[in-house]
Amino acid sequence: MSDQINLWTGKFGDEYHQREQTGWRDRCDLWIDVLDYALEIPYDNFSILEVGCGTGENITAINEECPGVELFGIEPNKVAFDIARHDGPACMLLNNSFENYKENRKFNLVFTWGVLIHVHPDNLQAFMQKIIDHSREYVVAVEYFAPEQREVKYRGNNGALWVNDFGKLYMDMGLEIIDCRFYYKELTGLDNVTVWVMKKRSKTSATKG
Repeated sequence: MSDQINLWTGKFGDEYHQREQTGWRDRCDLWIDVLDYALEIPYDNFSILEVGCGTGENITAINEECPGVELFGIEPNKVAFDIARHDGPACMLLNNSFENYKENRKFNLVFTWGVLIHVHPDNLQAFMQKIIDHSREYVVAVEYFAPEQREVKYRGNNGALWVNDFGKLYMDMGLEIIDCRFYYKELTGLDNVTVWVMKKRSKTSATKG
């Protein structure tokens, strides 16, 4: 088990999830932007996996705004998992780390919200590749942006948070960016996050040129 998983599944992670519950309503507009306008998806027979679903704020917002979507979440922290299971919509939740996730099922869309920033750079590419491998078509990353990798000390802890250009990293791994937006805290209530909406290139298009 990595140092980061130990941190987020222990007391530090428990306190974080109890402290950072901001409610799901501020996230609704973002998911309307992603699912209705950027992707224009049909909700029926569409499956979404959130990697690191926390206390369930995203799956609740998606369920509220996009009824009919089949929702799944995986969360390593037991406190957060229990809150999501108790307070969130009825969906398939798994209390486990994504690194240890062994299922081969693919989902129409796989996303993270504030998760890639906590993956150690040595493990980041493998983590992102696993996200790509579990997606049939779309990947969404909601993370803090920086033009290049930089560690940020987080609540007195080293080895806990790295900002990066996650969209560029995904592009280098073969994804195509459909849309990218910044959600300014003063206007949206969200924490100055950047949202990259991406899709997997077809084998035909990937071999052109």
